[in-house]
Amino acid sequence: MVGYFGNEEATREALIDRWLYTGDLGRIDDEGNLYLVGRSKDIIVDTNGKNVYPDEVEEVYQDSPYIKELSVIGLPDGIGEKVACIVVPDEEHDIALSRAEVRQKIEEHFREVSAALPYYKRVKLLQFTDEELPRTATRKVKRREVLDLMQKIQAGARSVQEAGGEELTGDAAWLIDIVASVSNRSLDEVSINSRLPDLGFDSLMFVELATAIENAGGALTAPERLNEVQDVRELLGAVNRQGTQRREAARLRLDSEKSDDEIHIPEFMRTIGNKGVDLMQRALYERLLRTKYEGRTNIPYHTNFIVAANHSSHLDMGLVKMALDDAGQDLVALAAADYFFDTKYKRAYMENFTNLVPMERTGSLRQSLRHARSFLDRGFNALIFPEGTRSMSGIMADFKPVIGYLALASRVGILPIYLDGTYAAFPKGSTILKSRDVGARIGRFLSAEELEEMTRGMARAEAYRLIAARVRHDIVNLRDRTNVKFDAKALREQWKAERRSVRLEASDAEFVTAEA
Repeated sequence: MVGYFGNEEATREALIDRWLYTGDLGRIDDEGNLYLVGRSKDIIVDTNGKNVYPDEVEEVYQDSPYIKELSVIGLPDGIGEKVACIVVPDEEHDIALSRAEVRQKIEEHFREVSAALPYYKRVKLLQFTDEELPRTATRKVKRREVLDLMQKIQAGARSVQEAGGEELTGDAAWLIDIVASVSNRSLDEVSINSRLPDLGFDSLMFVELATAIENAGGALTAPERLNEVQDVRELLGAVNRQGTQRREAARLRLDSEKSDDEIHIPEFMRTIGNKGVDLMQRALYERLLRTKYEGRTNIPYHTNFIVAANHSSHLDMGLVKMALDDAGQDLVALAAADYFFDTKYKRAYMENFTNLVPMERTGSLRQSLRHARSFLDRGFNALIFPEGTRSMSGIMADFKPVIGYLALASRVGILPIYLDGTYAAFPKGSTILKSRDVGARIGRFLSAEELEEMTRGMARAEAYRLIAARVRHDIVNLRDRTNVKFDAKALREQWKAERRSVRLEASDAEFVTAEA
């Protein structure tokens, strides 16, 4: 090759010092194998600055008999690009299905695939076309022409909405795209009047929604009241699309003002204090208490993980750390902010001489979960007590779905541990040790892949709840020294029956009221 005919600029970019720069991108695995992942000119840079390779995304979404062909592109979104996909349905695969049913099958397939992907790699906008995708002579899809086609479809959809009596502003369309993405719905299922509860939003999905809004360059005027918003129109009034920088500046100013009143511990005192605390903790569990550990071979040293344990005593955090041995050295523990960090003296001790991370039990759950995820993303092991607080009776309560959210959102596995004897030794409200026999039984590690497979295709809220139930089931097995199999299908059927019963009761109550 001597160059591109009639295009000197393209020739200078491709031929440098007799080398041909093809623009292909690749990755090398641990064994030295090179994998091509796409072309540099096709790379999608999302609103958060993350790189997405269309070829990789197409590979995970294309496996459906109802899809004839598809193309993933980056759709400009003001700040960056969002991952969009255009699909040509194969309506001849099953002639018994209508056109709408085929598209519904494809949308369900996309929701299932999206549930197993990191947020930035998920398709945010799905569109259908009956036209054959434009291709080169070598049968490669012309992504530039696909982008033009997608933008025409988008413009047409907005014209239809406007013709329906209400003009969508740019901010409204931007917000509808985000709501559709977080709720795993197609764009035509979400409108300015859509009710968020009807789209499946619960407290944890509101956390994801707030994060997605901020990642797209917006800000919430009252984050603590987000879960009170009922529909997209009301949400639009609570979002400032260009307000992120101002809110961040205000937050930094408040943090600066708050820090002026905090107790500052010099570095050398922190070092000495941490060694002292470690020695005292080791002496407590190895000398004063009769501590037993079981199942240490289940500790996954190859990856970071979330520890889930029952909770009935202040001895629990230290016992988990000692049970994990080397894996517990940098263990961070999520602790109630309103109990452990409510005064500047407690904050000074907890922040300098422990690895406790403040977790809001009320109020800004989003900020707390973001803080927790930042540690998991950096490779730390994290301890969470899914019951939410210490048991008053020693009886294990239901586990909250927050643990499912953290596991799926961070793609980190869970290590279940049953703590034995801590309630008898030092129950809530006690000031002296009442017993000396304590122990920790470590169960089988639940990998992120196993949890994703168990919840594949499920709505997020139900997936989080199912993971919490699974972890509690495993800890009960450890407590009782049993090996009862967890039946996810039976549990989901039970939940479905309970929901049906509630709806029937509500319907009966309305009927009685109407008759009265």
